[in-house]
Amino acid sequence: MKRFRWRGGDAAGAQIRDVRSWLLWEQTLVGTLKTQAAAMDFVGVGATSNELSAATSKAVDQTHDPLWRAAELIPFAGVNPTAVREMAEVVDVVAEQAVALIATIASGLSAASLKPVEGKINLGPIVELNTAVSTASTALNSAASSVAAISLDSTVDQVIAAGIKLSTMLDGAATIVGDVSSFTSVAPDILGASGPRTYSLIFQNLAETTALGGTAAALTEVTIDDGAISIARQASRQGSPWRDGKPVVTEDPKLSALYTQLMFTRLNLSTSRPDLPTAARFTQAFWQQDFGGTVDGVISIDPAALAHMLGATGPVAMSTGDVLSKDNAVALLLNEIYFRYQGKKGPDQTDAFLLRQPRRCLTR
Repeated sequence: MKRFRWRGGDAAGAQIRDVRSWLLWEQTLVGTLKTQAAAMDFVGVGATSNELSAATSKAVDQTHDPLWRAAELIPFAGVNPTAVREMAEVVDVVAEQAVALIATIASGLSAASLKPVEGKINLGPIVELNTAVSTASTALNSAASSVAAISLDSTVDQVIAAGIKLSTMLDGAATIVGDVSSFTSVAPDILGASGPRTYSLIFQNLAETTALGGTAAALTEVTIDDGAISIARQASRQGSPWRDGKPVVTEDPKLSALYTQLMFTRLNLSTSRPDLPTAARFTQAFWQQDFGGTVDGVISIDPAALAHMLGATGPVAMSTGDVLSKDNAVALLLNEIYFRYQGKKGPDQTDAFLLRQPRRCLTR
């Protein structure tokens, strides 16, 4: 293995080793940022971002002094300081145009800032985050391309290793931020930033199993306008007549043979294929034809997911007198109400229970 040696003088060699140390430290900080972001430690993200910016700035400053630039002109050996400088410049751009930008917005985010107030979500932070993530995504893609273009031919092993590691980290970061950007770019419009949106919310009953999870037991029409969320109409599977011989959408014989033909004629069985886009398309058609009105999208939830949500919001008092919490949601909705409501009126009473609106949140 080639040793990392510099024959252009002790001062220049020391500078290269110093900058290489800064680059290694920057890679450590990037790893810390990923851990903090995953834990939603936004305060930590801001602090680490500042530390990263200071480190990259220090590295770039050292690679732009006359001694360093002179070292790049030395035949053969000059390829090493050139490659190191180019890597330092790329990381500095990433720190300023991607990490610092996102950190600035993220440091102002919290569960409290995103929590709906009187039924309305503040879209300001979400719009700002979208702008930051979009800019960061562009910067990371450009940085990844720049690092890939850095020539590592004839450089020493340590420089090659640093280049490969940096390229791998940037490719991974660009992919992650790109995925986030694909969501944040549509989030404001989903929440009614550009006008009212109407959604059909499916409550899947896991006590009646289908391939996707549970039957489409109850549906709620939810409207969102500039972040303001309201419940409009509610319906149940019993409000949608059976469509024997008249499928809600053109029947696909392959799907019928593989799953069931009833998924095309029964609202509650629209979830028979383990594919949410299919269930959404069917449910949207059932809603628009049986209940009327345009549906912009379909949202699905089940008691298990609801229990997790209640863990964040706290218990909810229902108009029936029940208190729905993370601890009893699954048992109450999938078991107890079936014992409570029996006989001929049982299905109607069960549907009525599932359509009940909460009176208030008991905490927060």
